Amino acid sequence: MYLSYNQKPTTHKIELIGTEGTACWDNSDGIAISYNSETEEWVDYPLPAGFERNDLFLAEMRHFVSVIREMEDPVCSLTDGVRALELAIAAKQSAEQGKIEYFK
Repeated sequence: MYLSYNQKPTTHKIELIGTEGTACWDNSDGIAISYNSETEEWVDYPLPAGFERNDLFLAEMRHFVSVIREMEDPVCSLTDGVRALELAIAAKQSAEQGKIEYFK
């Protein structure tokens, strides 16, 4: 992941590389792309027509309030949060130690 507010123009990118393929996203154009190792093909995922970035934050806040009011269940469970943290820790350890950390 690369995020720089000092660089001009600012750069916000993420690239995930795994055994089954690669996923990339660049905030400058908002397009996500993925590569499937099995089919050896790239697929573009452009933004939908009428997309507004702020709508994501508004939807997240509305969902949070609905969960607090017990009107709906959280999209992400506590287990999901724990797994995300474990993945982040494994990625950090991998970078610090310069070796592959396997995550199950």
